[in-house]
Amino acid sequence: MAEFVQLRISLNNIEPEIWRRIIVPGNLNLHELHGLLQGAMGWENSHLYDYVVGDKRYELPERDALATEGGSLDAREVRLDKTVSVGESILYRYDFGDGWTHTVTRERLTRPIPSVFFVGLCLEGANACPPEDVGGEPGYERHLTDLKKGKGDAYRNAISWRGAFDPKLFSPAQATQAMSMFAVMMNLRREGFDWF
Repeated sequence: MAEFVQLRISLNNIEPEIWRRIIVPGNLNLHELHGLLQGAMGWENSHLYDYVVGDKRYELPERDALATEGGSLDAREVRLDKTVSVGESILYRYDFGDGWTHTVTRERLTRPIPSVFFVGLCLEGANACPPEDVGGEPGYERHLTDLKKGKGDAYRNAISWRGAFDPKLFSPAQATQAMSMFAVMMNLRREGFDWF
């Protein structure tokens, strides 16, 4: 049976804090963890990512390349439970254009794990993740300001671009469901179903 790992993920430089606390199998590789982080946070897996662990960088190599660029290592080749110990943190960076950086800290397990297998569980968290492609931290602040106006061109543009958005909206159950969907997609891809 896999060892389970509890993680606290915080999206850096955003107030109020956007964070999640999740439990995942420790034997996941960092690429598999990426999918679960996407689901837990509410991202759409539309961009590249990497991890910074000490002086090492892990990413998914390009499909047409035999090795990762710039001396980084393959995220599929290192397990979560061998990468970070309780009390330690790593950086998870997503969408290099928008530049989102998350601090991922391994915590002690705070509750017993059911004996049934599960892919991942979101225990708690706060606040909605910014919309994809919003323009990083300054774009997100501008988007929230435009939505708060409640009228005018900027408000109409914000609504027509992404629809209604509540920055305080978050559900651990929905995050867990999204984590499960990413896990299913990863398993299908592993089995050769790479068409979606």
